[in-house]
Amino acid sequence: VEQARREKEEESSDDLDDADRFDLNVQRREASAHPHFRALLIAGQPVAEPMVRSGPFVMNTEQEIRQAYIDLQEAQNGFEGADTWVSEAVKNMRKEGSYF
Repeated sequence: VEQARREKEEESSDDLDDADRFDLNVQRREASAHPHFRALLIAGQPVAEPMVRSGPFVMNTEQEIRQAYIDLQEAQNGFEGADTWVSEAVKNMRKEGSYF
């Protein structure tokens, strides 16, 4: 994977401003059981708040992150049924054989 103007680590995120250009060139190096490439680019206005990220959670403070993990483990505050829920996107990817 080559990216113009910026070198990125896998699974990284970065802020782009109006002057940034984002080009992506993907080349397959060898045959693979999973030959598909997927990327997600999300755009939005910056928020003037602190941001803490851990795993799937993005919050404003470390305490909020800790509470989110507790809520997930205890299946409360929106995580009821989370241990058995599977998204439609993951179901489709499993059908295609491109996801575990």
